[in-house]
Amino acid sequence: MPPPRILKTHLPIQLVPPSFWEKNCKIIYVTRNAKDNLVSYYHFQRMNRGLPNPGTWPEYFEKFLAGEVPWGPWHDHVKGWWEAKQRQRILYLFYEDMKVDPAREIQNVMQFLEKDLGDEVMKKDH
Repeated sequence: MPPPRILKTHLPIQLVPPSFWEKNCKIIYVTRNAKDNLVSYYHFQRMNRGLPNPGTWPEYFEKFLAGEVPWGPWHDHVKGWWEAKQRQRILYLFYEDMKVDPAREIQNVMQFLEKDLGDEVMKKDH
């Protein structure tokens, strides 16, 4: 597939293929606060029959805090990407910031990608 290419993943930093770093890829990482992740993970695991039963909410809460969920510790995931942004081309975004000021965050993404949407697109009411 010719560039530019877009890939979406939930991988922790240590599982990203080395070619990403060798090719100096640009990466946009979006994180969400731990509480909302916990709720989302719990409901996703409840509905996904391919994953172990999450148990009760209190049980899952303790598993999440201990990092004993199928995706591993949330804090290790976000911390790994946070630290990597110091040495790799990673734009680290917060979901909550996107909700508060989507136009600002879109501008941040466009600047990172060295693209311009133009004022008319940014001012367009959706």
